[in-house]
Amino acid sequence: LNFYFLKDELPFGKNFSSLQSHFSKVHRSYDDYRKQPCYVGYFHNYKVTSYTHEIKFEGSIAKYFFGNNIQTLNRSTLKDAIVKFCEELNLNPKKAHVRRIDVSDNFEVQHPVASYFPALHYARKYHRVNQYVDEGSLYYMQKNKKMLFYDKLKQLEDTNTLLPENLQISNGTNLLRYEFSIFKCPTGQLKLNVPLTLDMMYDETIYNALIDKWESSFLNVGHAIMLPMKRNIPTK
Repeated sequence: LNFYFLKDELPFGKNFSSLQSHFSKVHRSYDDYRKQPCYVGYFHNYKVTSYTHEIKFEGSIAKYFFGNNIQTLNRSTLKDAIVKFCEELNLNPKKAHVRRIDVSDNFEVQHPVASYFPALHYARKYHRVNQYVDEGSLYYMQKNKKMLFYDKLKQLEDTNTLLPENLQISNGTNLLRYEFSIFKCPTGQLKLNVPLTLDMMYDETIYNALIDKWESSFLNVGHAIMLPMKRNIPTK
């Protein structure tokens, strides 16, 4: 969940310098894409970038809240995570403009995750990217959205991350992770009449609309509905 604050919308006296005590590894940098200097720091697992007119936060809100990004936030814990995040920095979530949304969950599968990829065929209006299949990841891309299927246990192993104790999976099974991302224009993608802000993410209507998009996009992939998968619900 990526978002940003416009500096002229922050309370008087609230800027990157006043927030800097909360950040680690603060340093001056240069953004080649925007072609402008900036300051970069880190807040927990979030990367924070300060530009001339905005402060940008990029990271996983689930990892911030749970300490890992394998557990899944529901609407209640998403609200708790956002409120906690903003309270730590004394920032107003109503002033945070949402730039990117990732919705994901895990499925238990009996066979190695990559063995299911050939069964995932054409997805209407998406481009299937085969480049990373051998590395255990399958992408479906659009201009503003993407879907990603990958082996979550392999990722944990590759990053030397332990499976959380409160996440129970059956012995000998694998975890297929499915992620649906809106990485451009989330306000337009959700057909909202007002800019999407951080506090709106746990609004029941918007939250349910995102879950519906996550599910409908999955069902848009040919033969996905036929995969023998058991949805994994983490213990909160």
